[in-house]
Amino acid sequence: MPNHIHLILYFSEGSKRIDFMRDFKKFTSTKIRQEIEAHQPKKLANLVYQKDHQIFKVWQDRFDELYLASRELLVTKQN
Repeated sequence: MPNHIHLILYFSEGSKRIDFMRDFKKFTSTKIRQEIEAHQPKKLANLVYQKDHQIFKVWQDRFDELYLASRELLVTKQN
């Protein structure tokens, strides 16, 4: 699956998943763009997306989440 990732994350009570995802996407998109610039600059055009102050886009604006309510579901998803 080259066009997306799956993560299994644990958040304590009070933690905000949306804040984590925002920060994760910002950090990783910057690193991905830097790697493409350094090693495959011709592919950088694939990330061009000009809207407001944004120039490049790596991730979609949304994310899907599934609450793993049981150990059984966790093991299923891990497998």
